[in-house]
Amino acid sequence: ASNLISSARFRTTGGERPLEHHLATKKKQDSSAPIRILLVDDDVLLVSCQAAVLESYGHEVTAVSDSTHALALMRGNPSHFDIVITDLVMPVIDGIELSAAISSLRPDLPIIMLTATPPEHGLGYGIRKLLTKPAPSREVHRAILEFV
Repeated sequence: ASNLISSARFRTTGGERPLEHHLATKKKQDSSAPIRILLVDDDVLLVSCQAAVLESYGHEVTAVSDSTHALALMRGNPSHFDIVITDLVMPVIDGIELSAAISSLRPDLPIIMLTATPPEHGLGYGIRKLLTKPAPSREVHRAILEFV
């Protein structure tokens, strides 16, 4: 079974800000370009539902249920994603370790952590925002637009 749950392209209705990164392309400066999200959660059903909702907002979502696969995707093409949304509690590589590894590859890449149990130490490791599960889809969408 593949760890890749969903990957689709949709157009946004605008309102996104350009990604400030030296690898940013002209595509991201066009407000009609979709925001490219790496979504990571070990709960296959949850990650699939979250991906569908985010896609309905016009985002391009790559949803994976395995944090090691997510890290491999980032290592393979660090500039591909505009933002990462990850769960905290996952087997093998938890959300903190994943965030730290991603941040070492792309320090400018915003990371949003969705979790039922916020970490004791709060933000750090590239994590820009903590959202408590279950977070309403509008709240997640607003958080994405806050950073991209």
